[in-house]
Amino acid sequence: RARCAEAHPRPPYGPRGGIMLGLRHRRLSVAALGHARQDALVDGVYSVALTLFVLDLKIPDGLSPEQLDAFWPVILPKALSFVLGFVMAASAWIYVHQMSALYTRTNLGHLVRTVASLMLVCALPFTTAAMGAYSSRPLGPMLFSGNVAILVGVYTLDLILSRKSLISDAISPSLVNQIIAAHIGAVCWAGFCCLYLSPLSPRLGIAGIVAYVAMHWINIWWFEPQMHAARAAIEAKE
Repeated sequence: RARCAEAHPRPPYGPRGGIMLGLRHRRLSVAALGHARQDALVDGVYSVALTLFVLDLKIPDGLSPEQLDAFWPVILPKALSFVLGFVMAASAWIYVHQMSALYTRTNLGHLVRTVASLMLVCALPFTTAAMGAYSSRPLGPMLFSGNVAILVGVYTLDLILSRKSLISDAISPSLVNQIIAAHIGAVCWAGFCCLYLSPLSPRLGIAGIVAYVAMHWINIWWFEPQMHAARAAIEAKE
């Protein structure tokens, strides 16, 4: 019996032992999740959201030529909003794809912030439809630019909180600082479009959103060589 007890010690039963064992298993389960399932969830949500944009574009059946001519002023703002929302969501997915290569591990906080960002991504088709339906009123561009500002704010917060614990040591801190600075500028501009430009003039708000989307694509293009070098550094270290 003594030899069996030494070879197979009993687990730490009891209130404190059970709690510690459960917390340890919970940490292991989150760590074992890795990036594969997280990236699959992100890709799935973005693919569905990108598909939902087009559902707002509908032409009623049975319209006469006169009614069809009168319908174009109604569908045109929705079509332009569809293009703007789709391009915005596509650029956000490319950003997530770029940043995911810099993370070497994950934790519960990172997963929670990722799910929160996906909730905001799911709202993009709704705010895009609102912008198309109320393009001549402040409500439409305010909803869309506010959605974008909060989404980028969540990504910025996640990067700030994860930079020391989840991002590889092979990544230059100056690169992370540049990305954070670009994100803060993006949040400020989207918030400016939501709180000032759109109430002042819906057209100015939409113009500000177009400028934001263009700058976001420029940032993606600007950071791509540095991100490629960072991914190479991570692979060399591994």
